[in-house]
Amino acid sequence: MIEYSQRIMEDTPVSSLIQQFLRNNHREDDFLAHTAVEIYQLLIPEELRPGISKVSCVNDKLYVETTNASLRFELMNMRSDHVAQINADLGKNVISDIVFR
Repeated sequence: MIEYSQRIMEDTPVSSLIQQFLRNNHREDDFLAHTAVEIYQLLIPEELRPGISKVSCVNDKLYVETTNASLRFELMNMRSDHVAQINADLGKNVISDIVFR
């Protein structure tokens, strides 16, 4: 039995094992939501990041809290591009909209 397990572990990429673990423990959606938040934060130009106080993901929406109305307007104009980029990076449609507060 141990030999069989070791052979499977040796032949399976780590990424596949992680995906299988997330799927088996019903955590895949949580992982994708967390990753979507990280991707969004990287999409924002560095000089605009201080104006964003919080980014979170609830269900299929990203919620972005900003401290500046002009920044909010600027980000709203980039919303559809950011949704498309996040989903493309994740390889599936995880985010449907970005809501600004």
